[in-house]
Amino acid sequence: MGNNGSTQPGATEEVKTMKAPGREDTRISRAHFEENPKRYFQEHRDEKKKQTAEVKTMKAPGREDTRISRTGFEGNPKRYFQEYRDEKKKQIAEVKMMKAPGREDTRISRAGFEGNPKRYFQEYHDEKKKQIAEVKTMKAPGREDTRISRAGFEGNPKRYFQEHRDEKKKQTAEVKTMKAPGREDTRISRAGFERNPKRHFQERRKKK
Repeated sequence: MGNNGSTQPGATEEVKTMKAPGREDTRISRAHFEENPKRYFQEHRDEKKKQTAEVKTMKAPGREDTRISRTGFEGNPKRYFQEYRDEKKKQIAEVKMMKAPGREDTRISRAGFEGNPKRYFQEYHDEKKKQIAEVKTMKAPGREDTRISRAGFEGNPKRYFQEHRDEKKKQTAEVKTMKAPGREDTRISRAGFERNPKRHFQERRKKK
């Protein structure tokens, strides 16, 4: 019997293709395109964007897996290489530095630490003691460059201010008086002496 035109077992039906929209010399499956043309055009746009980016960018000299703007590089290659050198120096510095033990957000010389870790920890302990002292003390009210015990002040602030007033009175008296010339352990009015020093010496001679 002759062939009636039916497909023979094992034969593959020819796939129907079509020219790919927007792509020269490219053919795609018609069935695949007609099944989801929206997806095709989305993939085509993504591909065009990638190709455009490839043209506008270039491999960054000296940097693996990094692309930069071709226009920016060609506009000022000197600046690019300066920034590249600065970045390399920073990376080298990072290798030479290390996180300071016990200190957040602080980096120190690795060589300096490894050369004398004992000194580092001594300085660290001294610094911590100072910080603790700062917490336990406070600036003395009314006194410059003076710190006092916070607990002592808060325990009896009235006594502190009384002592401060007494001290101020004493200082004021020191200013208003002076050591009597020729007299040991004797203080006299500064204003009285300066107003009439002659009388002071006259009285001193009479007493002698």
